[in-house]
Amino acid sequence: YSSSLLRRPCAWSGMGRDTRYHGGGTVALLCIPLVPSWLTLSAAAFLPTTSLTRPMQTRWNYHPNESSCHHDGSAVPSRSSAIGGIGPLTLRWATSKGDSAAESPSDPSPPFPIVPTRERTKLQGKLPIISRTVPLGIFLDEGEEISATVWEVEHPSEMMEMWWSAGASDKGKIGDPFGVVMWPGSILAAQEMARHRDVVAGKTVLLLGAGTGLEAQAAACIGANRVIATDISKLVLKLLNYGAERAGLGDIIEGRVFDLFSEEELPDCDVVVAADVLYNELLGMQMGLRCTEILSRPNPPKLIVTDSQRFHGTDFLPFVNAVLEKEGKPQIQWEEHKLEGFTGSGMLVEGDQTY
Repeated sequence: YSSSLLRRPCAWSGMGRDTRYHGGGTVALLCIPLVPSWLTLSAAAFLPTTSLTRPMQTRWNYHPNESSCHHDGSAVPSRSSAIGGIGPLTLRWATSKGDSAAESPSDPSPPFPIVPTRERTKLQGKLPIISRTVPLGIFLDEGEEISATVWEVEHPSEMMEMWWSAGASDKGKIGDPFGVVMWPGSILAAQEMARHRDVVAGKTVLLLGAGTGLEAQAAACIGANRVIATDISKLVLKLLNYGAERAGLGDIIEGRVFDLFSEEELPDCDVVVAADVLYNELLGMQMGLRCTEILSRPNPPKLIVTDSQRFHGTDFLPFVNAVLEKEGKPQIQWEEHKLEGFTGSGMLVEGDQTY
């Protein structure tokens, strides 16, 4: 058992951040190998830019004609051969002084990501939704990058206003509006799965609070045999399923209604992912309880947890550390990394916001 922190400078081009946050942020990662199995705690926390004196940032080797993630024989040969068909995870590290070094490919990346055209349609002919294409940082052998396209509610501020003004009983009828856009923690979770794709390939991945489904598509692209994407919101699952079908991944990704506060046990799986679900105190503590449930299993699955909002990660962590302490294992903590140039949908303001 190793408790050493694996520090990596990482930054992702992502979406979904609320306009309450301004400036740069920090992404946190923590990997802890267990014997005989794996536990990975991964966190994304937004902190003031001044927290790092010489921040590192990632620039994508981004190709305009990027490949969508399909298991149709074009982008990824097949689920069983996805690992062999995908080249090494390739990131370009660039310091604040502008010098950079790339592992592969050697071609220089543009100073800013090329933003794909966004499509608009209506979910079930009623609700306006809009696409968002995200590079996954996974490259084919020829250097082409795989991307995932998720679908968000086009005007989330309208839902937010209804939800905030509603009474407690009506809030339940309206449904939690926070999952209708993509949040930065999902990008970090997708990247962490890509880093450990040998653990994901051929396995079952469980998502808690799956949102628009970036992590689900990433897991399928990496080669997961099955992805169980759970969320309490039926609307969110409709967005997730729509994106999965459009991407040709509907046979791998299963959207399922699941309440974290229910007495229902978590499904059997090999990897558990919870991205940006610690946004209120009750959820933070309940996620801690659910993680203790996971860690108490005879052969616990690999665990990836991300948090970009820094509201209630402190509520979550004591529950997990209590289990580790009881088993005589070292305590864990959030590890922080710089996140630059974050762009995403504003929850309270119309249109994309860049920070």
